[in-house]
Amino acid sequence: MNRHLILVLGIAFILSTFTVSCGENSTGPEQNGEPVLTAGEVTHFHCDLSWTQVDLESQDHISYNLYRSQTKGISSDTTQAELIATFANVDELTYSDSLIVEGTDYYFALLTQVTESGSDASEYLWSNEITVQSHDVNYVTFVNNSGSTLYIMSQQGGWEGHPEAGPWLTDIGEHSKWAADGTAFSTDFVTSCPTGDTLDFIYPEYSIVKPHGARIYIGETQFDGAPDLQTYPHIYDKIEAGWGAGNTWNTTCVGFVAIPLQLHGNGLTVGFLSSVTRSALFDSLAALPSPYGDLGFPASNPVRFFSPGKWSESSQVAHLLDSALVTGLPLAAQDDWRYSADLYTDVTYTPPDQITASSNGGTSTASSITTLNVFGCCIPNSGDGGPMLAALIGAAASRGVLHNYAWWGDHTKYYQSYSENHGQYNYFSGLLHDLSIDGLCYGMPYDDYYDRHSGIIMNPGNSIMITILPFN
Repeated sequence: MNRHLILVLGIAFILSTFTVSCGENSTGPEQNGEPVLTAGEVTHFHCDLSWTQVDLESQDHISYNLYRSQTKGISSDTTQAELIATFANVDELTYSDSLIVEGTDYYFALLTQVTESGSDASEYLWSNEITVQSHDVNYVTFVNNSGSTLYIMSQQGGWEGHPEAGPWLTDIGEHSKWAADGTAFSTDFVTSCPTGDTLDFIYPEYSIVKPHGARIYIGETQFDGAPDLQTYPHIYDKIEAGWGAGNTWNTTCVGFVAIPLQLHGNGLTVGFLSSVTRSALFDSLAALPSPYGDLGFPASNPVRFFSPGKWSESSQVAHLLDSALVTGLPLAAQDDWRYSADLYTDVTYTPPDQITASSNGGTSTASSITTLNVFGCCIPNSGDGGPMLAALIGAAASRGVLHNYAWWGDHTKYYQSYSENHGQYNYFSGLLHDLSIDGLCYGMPYDDYYDRHSGIIMNPGNSIMITILPFN
C-alpha cells in the first residue's frame, strides 16, 4: 500500500475515532509535552515542523497525528482544528506545511497514539502547542516593454553590525523566499522576463528583523552575482526596495542611470515620463555640457551614465561647483535656516569652506564643503544637527540655489543658471528631473528634501508594479 493511501486511511480513522477520546482521555500540553514539537523555516506560504520521537520502552506506537488551527488550545478542543497529517511510522518526525496563508497566526500540536505492550487499550499523548506566524508579503508585477528579454534578481543590503550584503531572493514567483544569510549566489536566484511579458512575484517579509534595504536588479544579460558599478560591462539598473511599514521603494539615479522605468502603487506613478526611451535618455545625457555629457561608460556605446558623484575619474568633476560654493556659502550664512523641526541660528561662514550654526541646544558644523563632498554626499560634520546641516547645504548646492536661502524650498528655481551660482549646479540631476513625472526624481543625494519625494511608500500587503519603458 503506498504512503498516500496510508495517510488518507489514517486521517479517516482518526476523524472517526479520536473526537471523543481527545476530549476525555488526553492531557493538555502543559501536562505531557511528549513528543516535543518545534517549527523550523517559516515563509508566507510554508513552514517546516519537526518533533522528537516518542519513548516506546513499554509501549507500541500506532500513529502521529498533526493538527493545525487558528485558535489556541487544540488539545482541549480538536473540533476547532484541522488534522493535516497522520504518520504510522514511528521514525517519521518531520512535516512541511505549504497551505498556510500570509500574515496569519497558526497553532500546531501533535497527538501521538500508543498502546501499552500486550494491551489493546490506546493512550493519547499531546505534544506542546506551538505558534507560527506566517510572513507578510508585498505583491510585485514586473512589466517588460523594453524590446529585449530582461533578467531580475534581488538581494538585501547590510544592516548594523552586518555591513556586507544580506540574503538573496530565491524562487522568484508565487513562492519567493529569502535564502539563508550567507548563502552563496546561484544563477537559480535569477529569473527572466521576455519583452512584452509580465512577471508576478511575491516580495516576502525579511526573516532578519533589522531595518535595512534591498535592491531589485534588472539587466539585459544573465547575472553572475551583484554587478560592480564601475566595471560591469552590460546594461543593468536597480530599484531600491525594502520591507516594513512606511518603507520607500524608488527608482534612484543617485549613482547612475541605465534603464528608464516607472513604479506604480498606492495611487501614485513615479519615474520617467512614458515618452522617454532609453536611446532618447542617453542622447540627452550625452548632449549635456562637458564633462557632464562625458560620463557615459564605456565612452563608446555606453551601457550607463554615471552621476558626477560616482564618476571614477574624480579629477574631471572636482571643481564643477567651486565658484557656486565660494559665492553661495557666505550669502547663505546671512539667514537662519529651518527645515521641518530643525532650526539653525547664528549661521556663520568661516572661509574657505565651513559653516557653523547653533541647533538643538548645541553647535553644529559642516566643514570641507567642496564640490566632491557635495556630489559624494560626504560633507564632514559634527554636533547633533551636523548631518542635517551638511545635507541641506549639499542639496542646495546641487540644485544651484545655495546663494539664496529663500529658494531652497522653491523647486521652480532649481537647476537654473544665475549670476550668483555662475551657471554651476548638478546638470545630471537637473536633466533627469526634466524627464521625470511631475519633475520628481532621485537624481542626487537628499533629492527628496523640501517635499520632493519621488518614491512610493509601501506597507505589508501592498502591491506595486514595475514598468520598463522601451529601449528604442
